Amino acid sequence: MDLPAQDWGDMNNVQMTTFTKLLQIVCKSLTSSSSAKVPQQQLSALQTELTAYDAKKMSGQLFCFISEVCRTDATNQTVSTTLDDYQLDKTHRDKIASALAHYKTKIRDRLAQTAVPISQLIGVEWRLCQDIKQQQIARINKPSYLIELKFNDGSKTFECGYEQLQDLLDRLKTARNSALRLLSQ
Repeated sequence: MDLPAQDWGDMNNVQMTTFTKLLQIVCKSLTSSSSAKVPQQQLSALQTELTAYDAKKMSGQLFCFISEVCRTDATNQTVSTTLDDYQLDKTHRDKIASALAHYKTKIRDRLAQTAVPISQLIGVEWRLCQDIKQQQIARINKPSYLIELKFNDGSKTFECGYEQLQDLLDRLKTARNSALRLLSQ
């Protein structure tokens, strides 16, 4: 998981019942089909126990963290280590871990419903183009390549030089190697 360093130490001062309510509000908002944000009405109900600023800040931190954990399917060890780095005490870490155990599959299912489909590359066609000047037939300009990438939902055509083609090939090899590494895990 790639999250910036944060200090959640102020959550340690929140009573466990209030923290549990806040955690439930965040988890339920992530599984709700009506919206993808923390409901203000439910947060305002916590204002007797938290300031408005703290309620919004902590719900935002929890919302982002839980979303990222579910999106990346982070392991329990990763979650625990990250929360420890955030300086959250053990009781609060355990509460988040139990909420994740209960809601993680539901949240992942909800995220899968809202995901944007990614086009699939199904073919590549290319040809070498060389411009020849009419008056000086012996002189040939730099070659260029006409590349057509065919996707399952259409195609994209572009022209590039040799260096750009090499860069494209290197990036495709890197992407392929990354995918193979992920599949082998």
